[in-house]
Amino acid sequence: MENQKRKNSVTASCYLLPASCYLPPASCLLLIFLLLISACKSNLANPGSLRLSGSIEGTRVAVVSEISGRVVELAADEGDTVRAGQVLVRLDDSTLQVQMKQAQAALKAAQANLAQVKAGARQEEIAAAQAVLAQAQAERDGAELACTDASAILENPQQLLAQLDAARTAAQLAGQAVPIAQARLDEARWWRDFYEDDPGRHESLDKQIAIAQHDLEAAQAQWSGANAQVRALEAMRRAPVTLQAQVNTARNTYSMTLASVSVAESALAELKAGPSAQEIALAEAQVHQAQAQLKLAQAQLTRAALQAPLGGIISSRSAQVGETVQAGVALLTITNLDKVTLVVYVPQQQLPRVQLGMPVQVYVDVYPDEAFDGQVTFIASQAQFAARDTQAREDRVNVVFAVKVSLPNPQRRLKAGMTAEAVIDVD
Repeated sequence: MENQKRKNSVTASCYLLPASCYLPPASCLLLIFLLLISACKSNLANPGSLRLSGSIEGTRVAVVSEISGRVVELAADEGDTVRAGQVLVRLDDSTLQVQMKQAQAALKAAQANLAQVKAGARQEEIAAAQAVLAQAQAERDGAELACTDASAILENPQQLLAQLDAARTAAQLAGQAVPIAQARLDEARWWRDFYEDDPGRHESLDKQIAIAQHDLEAAQAQWSGANAQVRALEAMRRAPVTLQAQVNTARNTYSMTLASVSVAESALAELKAGPSAQEIALAEAQVHQAQAQLKLAQAQLTRAALQAPLGGIISSRSAQVGETVQAGVALLTITNLDKVTLVVYVPQQQLPRVQLGMPVQVYVDVYPDEAFDGQVTFIASQAQFAARDTQAREDRVNVVFAVKVSLPNPQRRLKAGMTAEAVIDVD
């Protein structure tokens, strides 16, 4: 009986006459009177409540991939209940794993470089730089001596003759040493052949042959060098222009060795001074960049495992294992029914009577004898629906505003799509 009263009750409202009815006849006046009497009876039946019908909605969330990839695992299907944080979809992450390992290696390299820069040069590096400087200084001294000698010969030709005589004497002595060394080698080989059947002497004789061979090669090289020196001095005596070219070459070589010494000294001083602030800042920036690249790789790898943003029921699934999906495409849809929403539409004449936070009694058709407690949580700021053009005053009653009523649903008895009626106490 109570349900029948709820369904037959009418919301109190004021009705305006059509614009075309300016001077109604007696029958029209009688009809208007009867309508007013009927409206008054309805208001008296339940003057402080507003009854509105609508449908129940759950919270729907789409599970969307942020990256493209091939689906390798689907952990839920339509109708399955999932919990928040549960992994629902996995994409192929082999490439992302490689990228993360590369980023980790790059970070370790950058950190090692920063530590080395801060520690400064090792003692071994300083010793190596000192050796380079010593070699450069020796080359400079040799080039300086060669330049001095060449200049002296150019200024004093008699000195060239003295050097030529000395070079010829040295070549003659070197030439005499060659046959002597050759004779010693031949003698060592003869003894080796003589004791061919005596293995005990072979080792010592082989060593004597090797020494004699080395002495012969050294004598030949010395003789060849001495002859080359003689030829060079003779060419210089015959052509003074060549001597001048030798002086110029010696001077250029000396200048180059001076520059080498300067560079070696600067390098050694830099190693001893330690790293500069700019070098440390650059190494630190490289570490920060590597850290950012690693975080990016880790984030990309995390996106390959799609988790449920909230608990609920899988209401739809569009992905398949083995399918390559694109970023931004919804793969699953989760509907949460722990708290549902009833959407009703309030005529604009009644809208001022509805306020946020108002308690609401909701009656669902499938549970006709039970009321569910709810609360107004949303009132639309603009009209949601108009049956037709609202230029005429009599048509403005069709303009409605959406109102949402939040309903706790711990046992999930209320389902999305159910029709229901909301009773709002507007006193």
